[in-house]
Amino acid sequence: AWLRYRYWQPRHCKVATRLIAISRYVADQLMAFGVDSSSIEVIPNGITIKRPRVVSPESEDLLVLARHDVNKNLPAVLRGVAQLQRINPEWKGVLRIIGRQGRQSSIVRRLRKELTNPKQVKLIDAMPDQELLTCIRSSLALISASSEEGFDYPVLEAKAEGIPTILSDIRVHREFHQSSSLFFSDDDGTGLANNVHALLVENRIWGDLSRNGFSLAKQLSVEAQQTAIRNQLADLLK
Repeated sequence: AWLRYRYWQPRHCKVATRLIAISRYVADQLMAFGVDSSSIEVIPNGITIKRPRVVSPESEDLLVLARHDVNKNLPAVLRGVAQLQRINPEWKGVLRIIGRQGRQSSIVRRLRKELTNPKQVKLIDAMPDQELLTCIRSSLALISASSEEGFDYPVLEAKAEGIPTILSDIRVHREFHQSSSLFFSDDDGTGLANNVHALLVENRIWGDLSRNGFSLAKQLSVEAQQTAIRNQLADLLK
């Protein structure tokens, strides 16, 4: 992947007549490769709404969909859980981290073992689609602590179900989710813990995030994405 990024992607970008970026953040990265901004079109990923949104929290559980890779920053999530257990010892939920093991697996396992109650964190390699859907819709919130993303599709998947999201304060998260998510910095975990605590005690916050996130998912539809791509192809054929 690094070799493709370092050597082939600049060549592809150089010969392309039009490039589609899935975010303004990615567009800026393409420009850093030397791509002329006039040849870049930002077309976000889309999603299809298939079900009515969840209208109230069904549990105190938390969900992370991420491989154990460095950019997913899972240690930040474990630090947040450690603080949550400290400031809110009556929290009855479970954090499920669903994703393949990777370079940070040993750190994740160590931080889990150091928790006041390690049983409140479940490390799951994979889950069948229907079980995963049930898990998403029954969670209090989805968390993404990523330090680097081009779009972060699981966040949009959660919003399509009406589930609030708690996100790391990185550029691409602010680009799309400024008014429909809670944000935390990469600190000792206090920011993340406070966000979870707010969802636990303030029904209004949970409801606002559910509605606003669902509204965003409707705006970022697959149909809108397809139409924008077809328009670009038609423009090239003129």
